[in-house]
This record gives sequence, C-alpha cells and structure tokens, in this order.
Amino acid sequence: MKSQLDRLMTRIVRASALVVVNLLLMVVFSFAGQEGRTVPPDSVVDFTLKDANKKEFRLAEHLGQIMILSFIPNTKNKTLGARWLENSRFCVQKLKSKFNGDIMALGLKEMTDFPMFLPRSFIRAKLRKEPFPYLIDWEGKVFAQFAVQSTPVLMVVDAGGKIVYRQELTADTDRFNALCTQIEALIEQQQRSEKKAASREEENE
Repeated sequence: MKSQLDRLMTRIVRASALVVVNLLLMVVFSFAGQEGRTVPPDSVVDFTLKDANKKEFRLAEHLGQIMILSFIPNTKNKTLGARWLENSRFCVQKLKSKFNGDIMALGLKEMTDFPMFLPRSFIRAKLRKEPFPYLIDWEGKVFAQFAVQSTPVLMVVDAGGKIVYRQELTADTDRFNALCTQIEALIEQQQRSEKKAASREEENE
C-alpha cells in the first residue's frame, strides 16, 4: 500500500513539474514576442511614432508608394554615429533627387540611450536639421519589431508594404555608396513592375 502511494505521489510531482515548466515556457515566449524579433519580417509592421516636430506618423496611412526607411540605432561611439547619419543623408538625398515625389524617405532614430538629464528637445532640434523627416523611437520598440539591432539598416518597401530590400550598413562610405547605387537600380525596377501591373489592370477592365 505504501509503495503504491509513493508511486502515485511521484507521478503527481512529475505532472506538476511539467505543468510549471510549460507555464514558464509560455511566459518566456510571450515576452519574446512582445519585445521584438530576431528574424526580420518580410513585410512592414505597422507602427506609430512622432517626428522631430512632435507630429504623429502612422506607417499604414502612407502605404501605396515606394518607401525608403533608414534605421539608425544607438551607438556609444559618437564619431561612428555621425558617420552613419552622414552616409544615410547622402544616399537618401541622392535617391530623393532622382525620383522626386515618386518615393517617400524616412529616417528612424533609436534613442533608448539618450541621457535622462538632457531635455528631449535637444535631440529633436538636431534631427530637424536633417533634409528628410526623422521619426524618434525613444523606447526601441519599432527597432525591435524590424529586428534592427546594433547596425544601421536601409530598407526599400514596395507599394504593397513588402520589404524588397534590406541591407545592414557599415560606416565605410564607399561601400555605403555602392549599396545606394544598388537601391537606385532596385527602385527603378520596382517602378517598371508597378507600371506593367497597372497597364495589365487597365487592359482587363
């Protein structure tokens, strides 16, 4: 009788342990899903951020055109951070100049390491000097959604919201310029594809 009771208690303990482990795993995966991705998404994830003028921007409201997203993450190396901004500025300006109003260019700046003792107006004033709008991610949530970590990333998004190009970048200016040329060719290809699709729709009407 005692042996049977011992076996029963052992089974109960094991079953309870499994339940606890499963619950812990559920909690861990739940938090992981909320905090961000380790694998970049194939399509844009909708988000809302404010720009340097405190104007709210929601990504979903601007789909329907080709977009360039320039993600600039935190870095403690201020010289490196300045080089990232400079290269990104040059590339996006070049693309905007060529394609004029056919594309939307946005910068995203991660500011989770911004010193608490400084007013946020300080960084807003700096970003207002940039030639294209910069959205500020104070909490790093959007960077986590797009799996952008410690390296700048340039993305090209088509009119349907699909990420057709994603490239991590270094501070090397020559490599940055080469990648910018690749993006230029890709946008031209995207525009041709969209025009063909529009022509087919007109023919079918």
